Amino acid sequence: GIHSLSDLVADFVVLIASIKSRQLPDSDHHYGHWRYENSASMILGTLLFLVGVGMLWSAVGKVLHPETVPVVHVIALWVALGALAAKELLFRYMLAVATRIKSSLLIANAWHARSDAASSLVVATGIIGNLMGHP
Repeated sequence: GIHSLSDLVADFVVLIASIKSRQLPDSDHHYGHWRYENSASMILGTLLFLVGVGMLWSAVGKVLHPETVPVVHVIALWVALGALAAKELLFRYMLAVATRIKSSLLIANAWHARSDAASSLVVATGIIGNLMGHP
C-alpha cells in the first residue's frame, strides 16, 4: 500500500513539474523554468530511496519472523507477473519518449517504473517460494 501511494505521489510530482517546467521565461526566471525537472528528479530519487528502505525493513522483519507471512494463492502469482509485464512495457515506452524529448524527469520516472518491475519480480519469486511451502 505504501509503495502504491509513493507511485501516486511520484506521478503527481512528475505531472506538476512537467507543467511548471514548460513555462516561458519571466522576470524572475530569465532562462525558463527547466530547474523544476531537476528538483522533481531529486524528489523522485529520494522517494524511491525511502520506499526501498521501508521495503527492506519490512523484508528483514518477515525473514526474522516467517510465521507472520500468510499463505498466498496462485492468483497472486499471475497478478505479480501481469504487473511485471505492464511495468516493464511502461518503462520501455516512457524511456523512449523521455529520450526523444530529452526530459531528465521522464527518464527518472521511467526508471521508477523499472524499479516497480524489479519489485514485481521479487514478489513473484516470493510467491513461488510461498506456494512451494517456504514462507
